Amino acid sequence: MIEIKRHQDLLGSRLDELVYRGHTTIQRYELYAWYGRQRLTQGVFKHLLETYYEAAGGKRRVSVLVEEGSYLLVDAAWLQPANKAFDIEEE
Repeated sequence: MIEIKRHQDLLGSRLDELVYRGHTTIQRYELYAWYGRQRLTQGVFKHLLETYYEAAGGKRRVSVLVEEGSYLLVDAAWLQPANKAFDIEEE
C-alpha cells in the first residue's frame, strides 16, 4: 500500500515508537504523503493497524485521538489508572 521505501521506513519508525514507548503522533499530511492519497479512507487506517499488529507481535488495543491535523496513537497496554501511576491509595 505504501510504495516509497522512505515512507515505509518512516511509518515503521513511528510504529516502533508506539510499541516501545506506548504512544506516537502521526500528522495528517504524513499519511497523505505516505499512502499517496487525497483522502484518508478506512483502508488507510486498516493498513496502519495491521502493520502495527505485525510490529507488536499480535493484536493490541490502540486508542486514536484526533486533534488539529494530527493523530495521537496510544497502546492501551501502557495505560494504567492514575491512582497506580502516582501511588495513590484508594479510600
